[in-house]
Formats: sequence, C-alpha cells, structure tokens
Amino acid sequence: MLSKFALATVATLLATATVFAGWEDVGAPPKRRTGNNAPVTIETTGSRQAAPVAAPVAASAATRPATVTTTAPRSVAAPTASPATSDVPRTVREAAQRRAAARATTQPAQPVRQAPVQPAPASYRTTPTYRAPAPAQPAPSLAPASRYQQPAPSRAPANQPPPQEWRRADTSREQPDDYDFADEGNAYFVPFFDAIKESDCWLHAIYITPATAANGNDLTMAEGQYHLRMVDVQDFIGGDLTLDANIKGVGFIDDAEYETLPYVLIEAAVDLEFTWRFISGFSLQLGARPGVYGDPENFDASLFSFPFHGCLYYSFAPEFAIRAGAEVRPGWDMAVMPLAGLAWAPSEYFLLEAGVPRSTAILRLGPFDFYGLAQWDNATYAMEDKDQKPESLTLDSWRLGGGLTINFFDAFRIGGEAGYIMGRKFKAEGSAGEGEIELENSPYFGATLGARF
Repeated sequence: MLSKFALATVATLLATATVFAGWEDVGAPPKRRTGNNAPVTIETTGSRQAAPVAAPVAASAATRPATVTTTAPRSVAAPTASPATSDVPRTVREAAQRRAAARATTQPAQPVRQAPVQPAPASYRTTPTYRAPAPAQPAPSLAPASRYQQPAPSRAPANQPPPQEWRRADTSREQPDDYDFADEGNAYFVPFFDAIKESDCWLHAIYITPATAANGNDLTMAEGQYHLRMVDVQDFIGGDLTLDANIKGVGFIDDAEYETLPYVLIEAAVDLEFTWRFISGFSLQLGARPGVYGDPENFDASLFSFPFHGCLYYSFAPEFAIRAGAEVRPGWDMAVMPLAGLAWAPSEYFLLEAGVPRSTAILRLGPFDFYGLAQWDNATYAMEDKDQKPESLTLDSWRLGGGLTINFFDAFRIGGEAGYIMGRKFKAEGSAGEGEIELENSPYFGATLGARF
C-alpha cells in the first residue's frame, strides 16, 4: 500500500514539473508613464519565475506536494491632476492643463488589442493578471540530479517589451508650457479675439470725394492712419497684454469756405489693453488710449485726452460669442460710447461681427479676403478758442463699404476699399458760440498696406 502511494506521489510531482516547465510571468498590467510634450509610453516588466523542481526522493519516502506562489495584480497608476492653487486659473493655458488632467483622471485609458488573445488553459489561470504561455520545454529527467549540479532556472531578458495586444492607446498627455487653447478643440476660442489675425504694422488711407455743404460749397477730405504693435505679452498678471501705437490724421483738402475748419486734425495715442479669459466662458478686457486729439497748430494741454474702456465677453460656444461694455471719454461730445455686439465664426473661412461701433463680415478664399463693413466714427478734437474759432470740433459719420485684401505673405498684405460716407456732421462748441455743419453723402476710396481687419 505504501509503495503504491509513493508511486502516485512521484507521478504527481513529475506531471506538475512538466506543466510548469517554461511558465513565464509578464508582470503587472501595463503601467503608464507620462512626460511633458511626449506621448504616453507603456511598459511592463517582469521576470520569469523558476519552474518548481521536485527534489530527489526515495521511492518509499513521503513527499510534500508542490505549491505555486501567486502575486496579486498591481493597479494601473492613473495620472493625477495637481491640486489647483486658485479657484480661478491665471491663464487659459493653465485652465487647459487642469482640464486635460481632470479628463485623464475621470476617463482612464482602455487597452487596445490588435489581435484576440487566446485564453490560457485552466491550469495557467493562477491570478487575474495577463499571462503569456511560453514555449514548452522538455520535462526533467527521472534520474536524481547531483546536489552539485542543480539545473539553473531560465530567466526572461530584462525589460522585455510587452506583447502587441497589451499595448495601450495614447488617450491622454500632459500639456506643454506653451499650450495653445486651440489644441483643446478650440475650447477657449473667442471669435472677437482669435478669428482675425491683424498685422503688427499697417497703413490705411482713404480719400473722400467732394460733398456739398449747407452753404452750397464743396468739402473734400482725406484720412490716413498708421498702426504699430509694440508689445504683445502673454501670461502677464494672469492675462494677455498688448500695447499699440496709433497715429491718425484728418485733412481738409477743401474747407468749403468755412474759416473755422483747421487744415488737419490729429490723433496720436497709445492703446493699452489687458485681456483675461476664464474657463467659465467669460472674458474681460480693460484698456485705455491716452494721447493727443486736436489741432496741432494750437498745441496745449487741452489736446491731451484719456479715453478708457471696459468690456465683458461671453462665449456660448467656440464659434459664437457676445460682448457688452462702454468706452468713457471725458470731455468729449459723446462721453460714453457703447461697445456691444456678437461675433460668429462657423469656420475658418467666414466671420460675422455685428454691433456698435463697427460691424464686419469677412469671407476668406485662399489668399483673398472679401469683406464688408459698417462703422460709426465719432471723435472730438480740441481747438484754439480764440478769434471766433470753436473750442472743440466733433466729427460724426457712418462709413458703409467693402473691399478686398490679398495676402501675399503672412506679414504682407495689400487691399482696396470703396463705399459711402453717410450722415456726416461737424459740431463746433466754444465760448464764441455753437454750430453744426451737415454734409451730403459722398463716395470714398481707400487702400491698405497690411491687414486693416
């Protein structure tokens, strides 16, 4: 009876050694490693465990049954979002980074299998982790091995790459420091700010054909404007800062026999703007354009003015936004100019901006930009209050027209424009009295070097 039990035990050990010969542990499930501006790489590490070898025993000795040690699977390390240091992010880029981290946490990557994996035999399923069956190896010899010549267990090469069917898709990545909100599927795109790429430097001039004044004489005018972007800084005090220089001249080629009209009026100002974008969909813009507004022949302190503005934007969707605000202009005829309207950019080829003081519609076809505009111009200029001349002169008019811009290079554009100047009025105020001049509608023609819109 004992002999039969010993023979059965030996047979069981031999069968166990044969089954586990060549068994390999591929390690824990794939583990994600992340890095800045780099795709996620998946690595699995593991070493082959030595196949259990039965110690030589005598035919009549009782043996202890072989046991298999299993390791509990390790959980996949999911990326964690860094805790926010403030309820309101400083920049859109910071907000996008938080959003990407939160999305990666709530939506972990799922395994992508290139080919179906054949289920392992029941005897291999010792743990819930993935196991790859290794090629079968010859069973150990029945002859007892010498204690000085123990068979060396086979080892898998270090850093063995994972099987193709276990590699995961790259479903999340950390955002680089120079993150652009457009990478988030235009989640922070605002048509008022981003649909138009204005040149850093441009020159715009128009010629207004003669118009009949109230006294029956003709009045002819011309305008020229120069724009230069001097500063463009991102992430400044939690927002974006721009500083532009604008110089505009309004000349009276024929003054229709009005002695009170000057030869030229100038605007020489710097335009300073701060813009903050928030993840709630709101954006805030504050700015000022202090400078000289008036007749340069009579240069004094009255020419200096300090208009400032504030405007609140809200984006219902990346392609649609509205705004509401005002520009405050102390000492001007219209002390408060409303800033209101909507912007719609359904694609990169079309933009509609409707409101006051300007409305535009732009159609982009390759290097050609076709546009139409309706613009309200209202400005008050200081003059010399003597010799029966007004203390200030306000120019008010509407410009309705359209044009074509040709983009030769990203930084060089030329364009032509034509339309009508309508509802033009000149209003004079001063100690010598007040008066108003109304002009008939007249065509105008313009040209642009650089992007006007």
